[in-house]
Amino acid sequence: MNDKRIMKFYISFLVILAICIVAYTGLGPENVRIIKGVNDIRTGIDIRGGISAILEPEYPEGTEGRDIDADLSVSKDIIEKRLDAKGIYDKSINIDYTNKRLVIDIPWAANETEFNPREAIKELGSVGRLTFQEVDYDNGGYYKKPDEIKPSGRIVITGEDVKTAQAVYADGKHMVILQLKPSGVEAFSKATRDNLGKQIAIFIDEECISAPVVDEYITSNEATITGSFTFEEAKDLADKIRFGALPAKLVPVKVDAISAQLGQGALEVAIKAGIISFILVCAYMILYYRLPGIVASVALSGLIALQILVLSNFNISVTLPGIGGIILSIGMSIDGNIVIFERIKEELRGGKTLRSAIDTGFKRAFVAILDSNVTTIITAIILYALGSSSVKGFGVTLFFGTLFSFFSAITASKMMLQGISAFGFARNNKWLFGVKETAPDENAEAKDRKRYDFVKNRRYAFAFSLLLFVFFGIMLAIKGATLDVYFKGGSRLMIETVEEVDPNRAADLIRAETGREVNASVMETYGGENEKIRMLRLDITGDEPLTEEEEAKVKEVLAVNFKVILNSPNNENVNITPSVGTEALIMSVLAVGLSALLIMLYVTWRFSILSGFSAAVCAILALLHDVGVMFGVYIAFGLPLNDIFIAAVLTIIGYSINDTVIIYDRIRENARMMQKADLGSIVNLSIHQSISRSINNMITTLICIVVLLIFSVTSNINSLINFSFSLLIGTVTGVYSTVFIASPLWLMWKERKQRKMLKQA
Repeated sequence: MNDKRIMKFYISFLVILAICIVAYTGLGPENVRIIKGVNDIRTGIDIRGGISAILEPEYPEGTEGRDIDADLSVSKDIIEKRLDAKGIYDKSINIDYTNKRLVIDIPWAANETEFNPREAIKELGSVGRLTFQEVDYDNGGYYKKPDEIKPSGRIVITGEDVKTAQAVYADGKHMVILQLKPSGVEAFSKATRDNLGKQIAIFIDEECISAPVVDEYITSNEATITGSFTFEEAKDLADKIRFGALPAKLVPVKVDAISAQLGQGALEVAIKAGIISFILVCAYMILYYRLPGIVASVALSGLIALQILVLSNFNISVTLPGIGGIILSIGMSIDGNIVIFERIKEELRGGKTLRSAIDTGFKRAFVAILDSNVTTIITAIILYALGSSSVKGFGVTLFFGTLFSFFSAITASKMMLQGISAFGFARNNKWLFGVKETAPDENAEAKDRKRYDFVKNRRYAFAFSLLLFVFFGIMLAIKGATLDVYFKGGSRLMIETVEEVDPNRAADLIRAETGREVNASVMETYGGENEKIRMLRLDITGDEPLTEEEEAKVKEVLAVNFKVILNSPNNENVNITPSVGTEALIMSVLAVGLSALLIMLYVTWRFSILSGFSAAVCAILALLHDVGVMFGVYIAFGLPLNDIFIAAVLTIIGYSINDTVIIYDRIRENARMMQKADLGSIVNLSIHQSISRSINNMITTLICIVVLLIFSVTSNINSLINFSFSLLIGTVTGVYSTVFIASPLWLMWKERKQRKMLKQA
């Protein structure tokens, strides 16, 4: 038996080691990757740069009187779907209603060296009318390559008849499964009967993208397209078939290459912060938990490697907030291990053997870990579904980080700890598991800790929170909320420069002159004979676009402090209308509300023994407390509210509810075992039993956040500063609300209900 457990340890360790190696190096030659590694990850515009383009709709003759604003709105949605399908989440697509055009920013792909930005944008803006046509065989043959096929005009079905298309892997090969709407089944069936052994060509506009051979008479609404596809080729074909036509052709009138706003230096900062965070978290876990801490560190290595593999192999673009999310997951993902280790320590203190303590600890911790991770995954899904482009990428990293941490804790950590327990040096040595060698005492933990009565002193916590919100309310009345260009709208100025300009200094100068929030970045565009032209891009927030007087002031400031060409034909002024920002703000508020609602429903269902609805309401009130504190701090410091703030808020919602669920789980367990005890004693005991876990989880998370914040401040990276600062405030208030607000508030609800029932009796 011992040999089997030891074998589990070695297998788990070797699997994690292999995953780490593959994540670092990839698998296969660089030009034909079987499995992509860390160097193949697509980074966002803010790190590596990308394309900025302005597209205008072009209509054929005889289509006058169209609603251009409506066409632009539909086009924006379709282009977003096309880019989402490619894993490009770090994009910016805005409608310039004043000038009737779209403004698009897209990041470069990883290791991209030979690329034609104008052709890429041209393809993106193509109308994309999808048709399935019979093929003319003018050479007497029965097969043509797609690039040899011209439209025959004999249309079988159009994109309107296609329900969906998906890339799948079956029978050892990649293929595309095509599903038709009822309107296309009969025509498609007839075409397959009449063209057995011949091709049916699939066209987007005039370009043949595929020409599969008909090998059977199809009578259902489903068809399969096979070929020598790679996964990427099958997925690309399915995406092109699946997404509908644009209402009008979008012509690129200007295409620029964007240099990174933050650049390689910012990426290096995030990577260094991640490495140092990882080392410090591992050191803390080893010092506090000893041998289990080493196991947690190994499991954490595998977790990070799995995240890298997902990001690189699914071509998900990673922004700096996304990297920040991965760094944060270093702290958050250790939580499952902390819950388990605390449970194991309790069992060892109770006198159980090491093997029994490990088995029982995992068994008792499983439900709490499951519930806490589900609530975080709910938040991640809402982030992806309703968030902005950069927030979608963050949602992806949070989702996979949480998912992998759950399976890592209940599989890899369990197998390694069970294996370690079979080694002779660890079998009877409780010290190696963070427990003092003392006689078993069920009340040892309670005796060693100086008790604080959370229930009795809850009024002080409630009073403190009330005073805090009164202060924030006063600050809101005095200062108001600051919205950046993402939420509020404004203007985007493009100014040609003679030499490289420091964007941070330019933003500070214009901010001081106009009183508006400013974000600046440097770009390169192409003039005649493809010469590169330096450009300074300024996103200036405001309820309305810049007036002529304000624009003149901005140009004057630039002319005094930098070498710029104010009369260049390459200069431009693009309006980002408030309606775009209003829509983004509504979606962000909806994301927070929907996330809270789904979490409330889940907690109501899972904690029915605690009168689930009351427990859920109190948990949500604690979450609103956290959101309110974060919002109040932003108001007090005059920080702009943007998509980064929303990402931080949603992350803290997942983090805080995770903490609350752990304590609820203890209350649920103690309520079953201590049926004769009063509810106040049960709540107090449950909080004390969970306090070590809450503190250790907060410390490991704060280590990561503080390291990221320090590196961001020293390198002057504003987006990461705001992000890490938000998380710092949210983490502290999240633990505070979990311990001092949620459970005591639930107890107050229950006590009031009991008093009401006694009066009615």
